[in-house]
Amino acid sequence: MTKEEHDREYRVVDQMISMHAYIAQRKKGQALWLSLGLLFASTITCGFTFADNATIRLLGIGPGRERLVMGITSMLLFGLSIVELRVDWGGTARAHADAYRRLSLLKAKYRHVHASQLPDKEPLWLELSKEYTDTMASVAEIPEKSFAKLKAHHHYKVELSRMIDKHPGVPVILLATGLRTKAIWNYGRGKRSIS
Repeated sequence: MTKEEHDREYRVVDQMISMHAYIAQRKKGQALWLSLGLLFASTITCGFTFADNATIRLLGIGPGRERLVMGITSMLLFGLSIVELRVDWGGTARAHADAYRRLSLLKAKYRHVHASQLPDKEPLWLELSKEYTDTMASVAEIPEKSFAKLKAHHHYKVELSRMIDKHPGVPVILLATGLRTKAIWNYGRGKRSIS
């Protein structure tokens, strides 16, 4: 195994950590909003079940319409329950969070080998390469349709981190805006020089 291959594996692990962290956070947020929707619909349904006519009138709902509101919220509750069962955003978030944790441990091992003062790192690289193959085969997959977007997000994050290191104290929003503007400008200049 060559050092170049070792470095390539390290870069892939680093990129996959970003991707899995992004997916885990996004899916966790979606699962939270879905759970809150279920809780809200349940609360309304329960509230109308036990509310008396005076309370219902205070809410501006005419007599006899409480059954309509209960019916609509019950259907919403049923629909959200089916969506929750089908999409399993919470399970997806947990799978990608697990991948994030496992890949982070692997990245730490790569750093340890890189920092090692041993004259012959070949056996360590081979051992790491085997662990790399095993780990990559056993973690959640990155959805194919999201790969390019997540790769771009990772590279953007790396560049923004470098800019923060170079310009401490500058608000991140300014650095992020400058980075995006520079990238678009360079892309536009490159397109003009090709044509």
